[in-house]
Amino acid sequence: MPTAAEAGYPELTFDSVVGFFGWRDMAPEIKTRIISDVTAIASEPAFRARLVNAGTIPRIGTPAEYAALIEEQRIKLAKIHQASGMKPPQ
Repeated sequence: MPTAAEAGYPELTFDSVVGFFGWRDMAPEIKTRIISDVTAIASEPAFRARLVNAGTIPRIGTPAEYAALIEEQRIKLAKIHQASGMKPPQ
């Protein structure tokens, strides 16, 4: 069976988005510490190799980059949904 991209629908392909969320008013020093720790762990070659072997492509970025990625996928899904003409069940 072909993938969506192979079938001529590359816009239907998505990357998984996995990350960490914290509370809205998290203290900046806690946020900085978590980002630092996660970045250090995700940068270790052995850890990265385990993720890759499990089929995951690790990406390290800033909270703003993560938010932008989520928004990009939200927009993509909204366009697909709108084009499908589907309506919520009544």
